[in-house]
Amino acid sequence: MYKQIIVVLGLFLVTQMTHSASANQKQVRSIRLDPGYLYLPEYGIGKAEPENRKKVIDKLISEFKRQRMNRVYLLLNNPEYGSLFRSNLTYQRTEPTIGKSPFLEELIERLKKEKIEAFAFFYILRSKDAWIGNESWRFNCPSGKEQDSAYLLDVANPDATSWYRSMVLEAMAAFPDLAGVDMAEPETSTFCTRDNQREKSKFLVNFLKSLSGILKKNGKKVILTAHIPSHSNGVLWSNDEMLAFLGFDLVEIIKNVPMDAFYPEIIFQDWKGIGMVKPEWTGAAAKEIQNRILFAKNLRYGVHFELGSKVTEQVRDPLSYAEIKRGIDSVYKARLKNFDGVDYYSVDLALKVKELLP
Repeated sequence: MYKQIIVVLGLFLVTQMTHSASANQKQVRSIRLDPGYLYLPEYGIGKAEPENRKKVIDKLISEFKRQRMNRVYLLLNNPEYGSLFRSNLTYQRTEPTIGKSPFLEELIERLKKEKIEAFAFFYILRSKDAWIGNESWRFNCPSGKEQDSAYLLDVANPDATSWYRSMVLEAMAAFPDLAGVDMAEPETSTFCTRDNQREKSKFLVNFLKSLSGILKKNGKKVILTAHIPSHSNGVLWSNDEMLAFLGFDLVEIIKNVPMDAFYPEIIFQDWKGIGMVKPEWTGAAAKEIQNRILFAKNLRYGVHFELGSKVTEQVRDPLSYAEIKRGIDSVYKARLKNFDGVDYYSVDLALKVKELLP
């Protein structure tokens, strides 16, 4: 959930199968990169000077090739720190170091040379600059705290959604070699309120449909990743609960939003140490969500994992690789239809992917 990773110094590791026009399915191994991670000492982007950029890109490419990655997802706009390339939008800061350098351009060019596919990912309708700069654009928590509101913009405000759409399209225009986009964690509300979000859900469906349609018209692939909460006893939130409290209408979004793959974010450690959910629960939970959308017969379907332990503030029990692997194994054993693979988030670029895969 984005509210727990506003300061993202991490990566999303993915192993997935992608749908192709032919009967064959190409094995895709991919990794998601927030360039903010590169400020850590083991990468040392420093002031993003040419020699530092080259050193970091060489290290990244070496790591990607070692792990046999053939797709990389890049965070182009950090909701808290701004654009990671030079942006000309109002209410959009350019991050002062990497953002003002040609780092992303150089990285994408190198990825193309190495025949590694580049995608972008965006935390949908999150922007600190736009949230602070326009009071009428805000989703507000009852607490009034910016952090609780997670800088989420009001999907019912046409100026806010028009601005956000422009932000995504500016990023895509800046990097025409990007193959696609992941629309991550779209919601009309954060977990700070139990207000009814049913009416606003219609605005979210229309916004995602419009944005995805534009991307698809321009030849981009579209993936949607959505958080599916659970109760402490392992019962997943019903479609009606997600609709009422998050404004996420699962059925209407799957029916109306053009996409190539859907990845539910099913997090067994939401209740680790304080509930009854075990890692093996993940496979059954993934199966249940897919059963809710079986009408989408050709949609590729994967599962998103979080590898960090602090998914909620109550969690204090660190995860082990063994627990994560048990969860991943349970997904592979679930025999999901049109299975795309598992998608996981880690704060460690050097994570040994092979240890987790079946």
